[in-house]
Amino acid sequence: MSDYTVYYLGAGASANAVPVVNNLPQRMTAFKGYLSNTIDLNDYLFSSDMDITSEEVKEQFLKSIDLLVEKTGKNSIDNYARKLWDTKNYKEYNHLKATLSCYLLLEQSKGDKEYDKIDHRYEHWLSKITDREEGIPILQPHYKVISWNYDLQIEKAFEELSQFDLGSPHYGKWGVYPKLGRYNKGSLSDKDISIVKVNGSTGTYLYTGEVISLQNTTFREFDAKSVLNALEIYYKLSNPHPTMHPLFSFA
Repeated sequence: MSDYTVYYLGAGASANAVPVVNNLPQRMTAFKGYLSNTIDLNDYLFSSDMDITSEEVKEQFLKSIDLLVEKTGKNSIDNYARKLWDTKNYKEYNHLKATLSCYLLLEQSKGDKEYDKIDHRYEHWLSKITDREEGIPILQPHYKVISWNYDLQIEKAFEELSQFDLGSPHYGKWGVYPKLGRYNKGSLSDKDISIVKVNGSTGTYLYTGEVISLQNTTFREFDAKSVLNALEIYYKLSNPHPTMHPLFSFA
């Protein structure tokens, strides 16, 4: 077995870009007002498999934020998620995940005086432990990362360092696990995996044994395209097929 230097990342690693759990309800309420007043989707359509307008889904999402903040009360969203799980209320549990996924994807596409798009510490840190392969930064072989965060801060920092539009934040050479596609339990080695996200990632789901991403934008900008994609993710995760499961958890 090889020797590695392993970094463990928790919520504080993204705190300059993503609110920590105790600050989420207040920030989500403020974000609701921002989204309501900045993006008009009346001229934008979803893909053909969605028989609903984008503005209708937007209104559903805004109401979901209100409901989530109300249900959370003085506790954290994580505590509310635990309550739903313990009481086997899986419908509301998945709806919570859908709402949080949509919000976090869009939160990371906008910056303001309080939060940046990318926590600047990621880029500084990754620049120290990566090499370049065909212009793409990849982790040096003796470094590994275990992250409890389901945000996309690592992936977005890699995108900034590479200055390429990589299409999907789960670019294969980064060795992010869970990776997209279908694979067996014993089919991956430590050489294939550099970054383990133990709680998964927003915007991905597991369907009949395959990891699939619903992201068709990299959420670099807070614009109609990003909002449309995030709302599509929200709608599909809120109304999942019985064998479709959002691939992030509150462990």
